Amino acid sequence: MIDGQSWRGLQLRQLATDEGFVDDVVLPSLSLVRHPGVRDHLASLLLERPSPAVFAACLDVLPAELERILARGLFTPPDASYWERALDAIERRGPAPADGPFLELALDVEEFRRPAAAMLTEIGVAAGWEALAPDLASPDADVRAFAVRALGTSEEEDRDAELGRMLADSDPTVQAAAWVGRLRAGERRATDDARAALESDDLATSPLVEEMLRARRAPRVRALLADHLSELEGELQLRAAIELCLPGRLGPREIVRVALERGEAGIHAARAARILADNPTQEEVALLRSLFPRSVDRGFDVAVAQALLSSGEPSGMLFLRAALWRAPWHRSVLAGHLLASQGGVHALHEELDSAPSWASGRDLRRIGFAIGSWGGPQQVEVLARRRASSDPALQGAYLGALSSRTY
Repeated sequence: MIDGQSWRGLQLRQLATDEGFVDDVVLPSLSLVRHPGVRDHLASLLLERPSPAVFAACLDVLPAELERILARGLFTPPDASYWERALDAIERRGPAPADGPFLELALDVEEFRRPAAAMLTEIGVAAGWEALAPDLASPDADVRAFAVRALGTSEEEDRDAELGRMLADSDPTVQAAAWVGRLRAGERRATDDARAALESDDLATSPLVEEMLRARRAPRVRALLADHLSELEGELQLRAAIELCLPGRLGPREIVRVALERGEAGIHAARAARILADNPTQEEVALLRSLFPRSVDRGFDVAVAQALLSSGEPSGMLFLRAALWRAPWHRSVLAGHLLASQGGVHALHEELDSAPSWASGRDLRRIGFAIGSWGGPQQVEVLARRRASSDPALQGAYLGALSSRTY
């Protein structure tokens, strides 16, 4: 105990005052909220109080609007962390055609030119492979390997010939990338050739296994990796299990759970937590709750807090309430919409009824605005029967209901 507070409770309260952490936990869930006001408030939040998490949420919720905002110079990411967060989010879920305009803008950011080009290549945008094709002749093996990986995802006319040529590269990583490219492309005999190569390799040090882990979304690669999962050991098996448990797929989830439970996930703990956060069982929620927070691993804490929030756990709801009851205005209203989407508009009424002792009139007005915006005139009437006309919450509700009529 410290000043009468448990150490865990103190850590949670400290995290709840970290604005960046609150953004990281709450904002990714906005893509699940079906309310037209989300787009307006999120765009306004980007322009008035930007953060990498706000930027990534805009890409997820309003990609076309974000592309126009960037193209017109209305907002410029102030540092590389914005691009890094957004590109990481795209890579994690897999690039889609709707990401094309954003990725073409990212081509102009030198630090992220190659990853943006690779994702453009994967979705068939010509500018992507045009940027990477010269890298096949680079003297740097890592650069060649990166280009070969992108080529394997493409539909380029000379893809198969180039992959065959790169099989003769002097670097084993480049060779392995070409093997996997052939496998991804569905080339005849590629599966048999790759299987034979795996059977003759030391899997713990095999460049082919490493390249297969990078190509986790390719069905043929996943199938081959699953066939050899039991032959892998330790960290390599955990990495393979994580890659095989993409969102919406069960995969070897037990391997991931056991590694977290035993404290053996190491640097892969955050990714392992994201696996268990996808439609978790009650036992998995209990495990994540018992491991939270770690403090030394911010990525892990964010992933677990998101899982606890989506499960309605008190230690996750803490961050939604932090966003709800604190400025800025637009994030507060967005948090209100998220809360209403999870628990209905009555959850917002309950928040008002148990408002923090320090809540100001402006704080109450924001919650009222969220009620009016979400529930419309009917919920304003509910609030009017319980609060005086001078009450800030009721005033906010009227404004929220009026704003909803413009959507």
